[in-house]
Amino acid sequence: MAISLNVSVPGAIPNLDPLKSTVSAYLDRDDLDDKLPQFILLAEAMFNREIRSPEMERAIILEATQEDTPFPADYLAMRAVYEEGSPDRPLKSMSPTAIRQGYDGSTGTPVAYSLVSGFIRLVPPPSDTVLLRLDYWAAIEGLSTA
Repeated sequence: MAISLNVSVPGAIPNLDPLKSTVSAYLDRDDLDDKLPQFILLAEAMFNREIRSPEMERAIILEATQEDTPFPADYLAMRAVYEEGSPDRPLKSMSPTAIRQGYDGSTGTPVAYSLVSGFIRLVPPPSDTVLLRLDYWAAIEGLSTA
């Protein structure tokens, strides 16, 4: 047995206000209008948890001068970290516990990294400025009235 549904595809919704009015019209309930912004935020959060597409891939060069270097503002998930050079040198991913166990207090050329509280932690911490190429998944930009 097969079931066929006739589903029409709406036109593009360019920004937040037409989305809210389209969802409100679809629900046909005026008691949920004040909750639409929360529903949209929840949907955006779900998209950022579930979707990984080529359009979300980003690369950035960061200057690391100390043990911890902050993530970019749109950072969602890591793909790879390399020390820029000729050739580029990939850094080994380690857990925060393994990083601490392997750290002897010296500085030098980083060989490993860990993701800790919004930062990339390098071990050993760089003795000079190090250029890191960060390949990562960027969060989907939230909808706005613009």
